[in-house]
Amino acid sequence: STPLFPPPTQNHAMAQHTPGDLTLVSSAIDQSMEVEECNNKRKQISDNPSARRVHPRFSDLFDQPISGAPVIIHLTSEPKALTLLSLTEKKHFINALINIVGTHREGTKWTHRGDLNIYPTTNGQKKQLLELKSVKEFQIYCTLAMSESIIRGIIRNVPINNSDEELAELLADQGVTKTQRFSSMSDDGTKVPSQTVTLFFNTPSLPRKVVVAHEIFQVKQFIPRPALCRRCWNFGHPEESCKTK
Repeated sequence: STPLFPPPTQNHAMAQHTPGDLTLVSSAIDQSMEVEECNNKRKQISDNPSARRVHPRFSDLFDQPISGAPVIIHLTSEPKALTLLSLTEKKHFINALINIVGTHREGTKWTHRGDLNIYPTTNGQKKQLLELKSVKEFQIYCTLAMSESIIRGIIRNVPINNSDEELAELLADQGVTKTQRFSSMSDDGTKVPSQTVTLFFNTPSLPRKVVVAHEIFQVKQFIPRPALCRRCWNFGHPEESCKTK
């Protein structure tokens, strides 16, 4: 018997799937595979903690091989302060310094204390500056900025019934050499101890935390208050170096 709906011929089947239709199907399959591959990569990163991007803390930036802190140059020969040199002498001093240690980073600054802040470009240049004893006829010595020579951090919510000496002893095995508790003034003029404590470390970098009696304290970067002159009441210099009369 003859079937009511005969099977399509080869030509009829080819007519149902044009080249354009096949291209669209292939493109859709490729896009689906790309999406699946991206999802698999994201899952692998989320499952692998070591593959995640870890953003450094602001305090960690000071622990890089070359930090933003300058090397401070002090003048020991006459006139005892680099700021007292004439403009010509200052120019000759800078040029002679560059001839010795090479070009430094931008930001050279003459300070109110009569010193010169130089920003080195490499650890080798920083070491060379710290070992430098003279530039032409001028006798000098160089020191690190406080942010590099002293590592300080703060912790909060520390019980006030612990003295600075007790805290320093408890944290000595974690690189703490000294502690100093913050305080505020009451209405009657007496000091009121705070729960915030400054920690002084002898470690090369600022730790993220300290542990006392199984209690974890997060360590934050210590940012000192700017100097306030009590003569002109401006920030940036102490009263001793104020030029206001």
